[in-house]
Amino acid sequence: MRNEVLRTVIVSACFLTAFWISIFVLGPIQNYFLGDLPNYLSLLFLPHGVRLLTAWLYREKSVLYVFPGALLSHMSSQGIGAITEASVLTTLIGSVVGIGGILAVEAVSGTKITSLKSMSQWKLLLIAGGIASLANSILNCLIYGTDVIQGIGYLIGDISGQFFLMVILVFVFRIERRMA
Repeated sequence: MRNEVLRTVIVSACFLTAFWISIFVLGPIQNYFLGDLPNYLSLLFLPHGVRLLTAWLYREKSVLYVFPGALLSHMSSQGIGAITEASVLTTLIGSVVGIGGILAVEAVSGTKITSLKSMSQWKLLLIAGGIASLANSILNCLIYGTDVIQGIGYLIGDISGQFFLMVILVFVFRIERRMA
């Protein structure tokens, strides 16, 4: 039980940190170069990478680890008054799609994503992220009644954010190997 709580705190802190970096650091930089884009169009949404890597590491338990951080992220940007049934539902969906994408890729490919030691495993994780983002975008648009453009915005930010985090991990792992 203690490990579960610790993992929840760590993953939630990572999710919240990635969210704040995406919104409060990368967002203004994006707006400086591309003009004032709508809030939903984050071209580099890092929390999706946290969501997918957590799903890869912890499988079904990842939902429990991601959900609190995702809900806190929503509250930190929209205020506690913005917590509605729809926002809790979309936060839950966002917490579930990571493992859903991984399970879908594993079912279709017949390969379990067990380690990221080979390039094919990294590719499968990226594909899982694309599937998860597509599901998340479609379901968010259906729940909020928004248009396809907003869904495409979610897709772009999610996939590029996941890719960016994975590239960072490649360098971290290389440094770690050299130090070992």
